[in-house]
Amino acid sequence: MSARTCSAWPPVWPSAPCCSAGLSDSATIKNQFSGTDWRVAGTVGTAVAMGGVAFEQLRRRGVVAPDVKPVKLGGILSGAALFGTGMTLGGYCPGTAVAGVGAGHRDAGWALLGMSAGALGFVRAYPALKNGLDAGDFGRVRLGAA
Repeated sequence: MSARTCSAWPPVWPSAPCCSAGLSDSATIKNQFSGTDWRVAGTVGTAVAMGGVAFEQLRRRGVVAPDVKPVKLGGILSGAALFGTGMTLGGYCPGTAVAGVGAGHRDAGWALLGMSAGALGFVRAYPALKNGLDAGDFGRVRLGAA
């Protein structure tokens, strides 16, 4: 699908770069996990680098300040396992699912619905899960201080 097709619906305009990179197709995501298509890693890597440069510029101007979150291995490992499993099975992460919806992929709509149901389930279950998610709390750790 072209970026023009993906960006025809205003709510998905921010996902147009995902479409133009070919990330609105679930096969691209699944092929990333099988090691045959690295467009996802390249796109995400570029976005992270650009975000880092922008953040540093804003930090130097005093507009933003870093807020280091605590490292809680229980939450990190369980969240990564659930997110990775859902991404592999569904073929979409949240951003690419929105791009897929904009490109007209029905499976992307189902993936978004599943993500929403999972998020709602997590919110409802959080009080019971909190102790496990807080396990392995290393506090606020910075890479330079590690």
